[in-house]
Amino acid sequence: MTTIQGPNGRTFTIDAHGRKVDEDGFKTSSFSEYGDLSRWHCVAVKIDGDMVQVRDTKDPSKATLNYTRAEWAGFVRGVKVGEFDV
Repeated sequence: MTTIQGPNGRTFTIDAHGRKVDEDGFKTSSFSEYGDLSRWHCVAVKIDGDMVQVRDTKDPSKATLNYTRAEWAGFVRGVKVGEFDV
């Protein structure tokens, strides 16, 4: 397992799927670049019981958004079928 330090000073590990995982258990997509520190503009997701928590990787001290698993699943389905393509 690889350990890296992000631009915000936080330490991350890289899991077997290439996702960054921070010390709070939030995961960032493997599609998110972690070599170029200027490109860490993503969201991090954590499943906690029946809730899915989402926060900004640039400033994890800001508010965390909370969704039910059903709400999150609906959002992911929408992404997969292109509802949010711009």
